[in-house]
Amino acid sequence: MIDRKVILWFRNDLRLQDNEALNEACDAGATVYPIYVFDERVFKGKTKYGFRKTDVYRAKFILESVLDLKNQLQGRGTDLIIKIGKPEEVIFDLAKELKSSWVFCNRERTDEELKVQDALERTCGLSAKRSGIVEVRCCTTQQTCPSRLRIRQMCLPSLEKK
Repeated sequence: MIDRKVILWFRNDLRLQDNEALNEACDAGATVYPIYVFDERVFKGKTKYGFRKTDVYRAKFILESVLDLKNQLQGRGTDLIIKIGKPEEVIFDLAKELKSSWVFCNRERTDEELKVQDALERTCGLSAKRSGIVEVRCCTTQQTCPSRLRIRQMCLPSLEKK
């Protein structure tokens, strides 16, 4: 098996079980680098009506969920990379650093989230044409049949329940 380095970008779906992007990442490479990026535009930004996009209770919930995911991954022999910034820049920089073959994520539905995905796809796509570094794959639940939605133990050590 070719030792590909793949990045798994956790966004709103912070589960390990039945996570399509995780399954696809495991299928694509031997080494998976999970990452969560706190998007500064979401945590510091305001809506067009002047309200905070993420208020204190939502921020606390997201932080607790990310820390829980990190603990779950650590308990299974890997770790979650946590960064703050613009995901399309942070993930592209990580892909260059790792010389990653792929970036996987679960495709989101809102306009702002789609713009971030599209920006990452454009950045990586332009880079791939020049250097063959990375391809972005955003998974949707319609792409995978339910029988394939399971954790690949070879991908992340000890991911199956003990």
